Amino acid sequence: MRRFFLLLALLIPATGFAQLEFSDAWIKNLPPPVPVRAGYMTIHNPQSQAISIVAISSEAFASVEIHQTLMQDGMMRMDPVPNFTIAPGETVQLAPGGLHLMMMQPAHQRARAKFTASQSNLTMAPAKPWN
Repeated sequence: MRRFFLLLALLIPATGFAQLEFSDAWIKNLPPPVPVRAGYMTIHNPQSQAISIVAISSEAFASVEIHQTLMQDGMMRMDPVPNFTIAPGETVQLAPGGLHLMMMQPAHQRARAKFTASQSNLTMAPAKPWN
């Protein structure tokens, strides 16, 4: 049976910043020798303006990238997505087989990780754990 653990704390912006809503976040649990993990979640933009996520980082991983799974010439591949824009009122699914977080070189095998997202025209937003 596959085991999963939660991806926690993506984005709680400081006062005055546009806020995205993150829910249903999880990371596929893999054996310790595997150097990458994939993260999935739902992101909703309740604001009246579009918001672009241009970077995500975490102390729990050496690097974190947004990737998209694509089919090309009968082969599946994953391409980095340098940023993506979430339209006002739009909900985006990061799910297996589509958009997802690609997290390289985990620093530890813990059940929780904190992440920080950088949005266009904004400074880094601090992370805070979900309960």
